[in-house]
Formats: sequence, C-alpha cells, structure tokens
Amino acid sequence: MNLDRFKNSPFKDFCKFNVQLSRYSYYKIGGPGVVAVPRNLDEMKSIFSEIKKNKIPFYILGKGSNVLISDSGFDGIVIVTSEFYSLIEVKPPFIEVGASVTVRSLLREASKNGWENFECLAGVPGNVGGAIAMNAGTHLGEVSNLLDSVFVMQSCGEINKIKISSKSFSYRKNHFLKSGEIIVSGIFYLKEGHSKEVKIKIDETLKRRKQTQPIEYLSCGSVFKNPKSIKKKSWEIIDELGMRGERVGNAQFSEKHSNFIVNLGNATANDVYTLIEKAKKKAQEKFNISLEPEVQFLGKFTLSDNQ
Repeated sequence: MNLDRFKNSPFKDFCKFNVQLSRYSYYKIGGPGVVAVPRNLDEMKSIFSEIKKNKIPFYILGKGSNVLISDSGFDGIVIVTSEFYSLIEVKPPFIEVGASVTVRSLLREASKNGWENFECLAGVPGNVGGAIAMNAGTHLGEVSNLLDSVFVMQSCGEINKIKISSKSFSYRKNHFLKSGEIIVSGIFYLKEGHSKEVKIKIDETLKRRKQTQPIEYLSCGSVFKNPKSIKKKSWEIIDELGMRGERVGNAQFSEKHSNFIVNLGNATANDVYTLIEKAKKKAQEKFNISLEPEVQFLGKFTLSDNQ
C-alpha cells in the first residue's frame, strides 16, 4: 500500500511518514510505518474521516507498553493517542481523565491531591486510554473497579458516553469498544483521602514492583494472561516448563519474573514471537493448557532463525 499520496492531504500536518515504529514501543522493537499523531479531538475526527473515505488499514496505539510491533512494520496508519486529549478535571463525585494522560501522571495527581484507590494502577505503564481498554491492574485491583463511565469516539467522529456495568469488562479485556472506536476519556469515582497516606500506598506498590519485576530491561509487561482453567499463575507454568531464563536471540524469559520477556539488546520482534510460540506449544503439549498472550501484536510475524 502506497501511503505517500497522503503527504498532500489533511494528514500532512500531523503525520510522520516512513518512521521506525520502534520509537513508539516500550520494547523499542518495530519496523517502518506511517504515524498519525492528532493533537486534539478535531484532528482525530479528521483522521477517522480520511481513513474511512479511503479504506485505509489503521491501528490505534497508546504508549506502546503492551504491543509487539513486527520487524517489517505495519502497512497502514498507526494512530498514536499520546497528545489528543490530556484533560484531568475534578467533577465531584467524579474525575474525568483524558485517554492521553499517562498512568504515571494520574498517580502523581492522586498522590498530590489525596485521591484514593488509584494505587491499584501503581506500576502500570502506558496511558489511561490503554489501561481502560485492557482493564489494566495489579494485585490490588483493576481499572474496571474505578470507573463510572467512558467517553468513546466512533469512526464517524461522534462521541458517546458508555455507562460501565458488571458486563463491561472481564480479565484484561473490555466488552464495549467496537472496531474502529477509540477511548476519549474515563469518568472515575472520586474518593478523597489524605495525600500522605495515598502517597505511602503508591510508593509501597511501586517498591514491590521494583523488587519482583525486571523493570531495568525493556519489555511489554506480562506476556501471558493467567489461565482461567487452573489456579496456577502463568509464571508458575513457565517455570514448570523449564523456560525461566530461556533465550531466543536477545529476547529472554526474565530470570526475575518469568512471565516477562525482556529485550536484552537489539532483540527482534520475531525473537520475542518465537519465545511466545514455544511457551504456548509446550504448555499445550505438557499440561493441555492454552496460554493466551496479554501482549498485542501489530503486523506480520515469523519464527526466528535465532533459535
């Protein structure tokens, strides 16, 4: 697909052509592509209009904290949502938080203002839109526990408010976003407390993360969802498969937390993909368990030659 024709379209003001998508990934892995970075809601609507009119393949990307991008890149437009809506506004008894706000920034505001319950997101990378989309969380809870409603933009540019119910989310998944829709903001419950106490809770959760997760390396966080069929965690299954520390090229199941695949330096997407496929195959053969990736895949992948 030749996307150069859009260099003279409305895209030109907020698009980057033939860029390395690794720049937009926590893994720092990924080939070339076209990136659109809308700076407000009107520009986002303009992008959707052009995409719909020209039937262009697209992918919506937040901070890239949970995505493995192909070494060959993506033949379409990657819409990066890091700038289009960064509002944080208190509207008692709620707080509206824009999708572009990073989780780290939200935690900083929660700590400063004494907003309780957000400590369950301490250590979660990426932005708020991505956290909502995948129902991110920690051992303390999930995004779904904190939300009253979500504003969503449809591909036609219309914005709708969706009330959250018990059926809106499941483990690491939402059930309300339709194909081509994008989260604009989340309406969170406001529970006011003391800033000092909130800061202590957040700091304790971050300390635990540093002790148990390989944050010194590039990664995309947990690779596999915990299976529903048994009580074991995914890291326990990987350990029992003898894959803790196993490498393909410069991708490795972390020795510190085996449900993380880390980039030891210049790992390829196919290296990471090959490790994932190896673990899935072994778990199926040895335990009859289907490991489901938590990481999202963008582009095309093949097994690595570095096995």
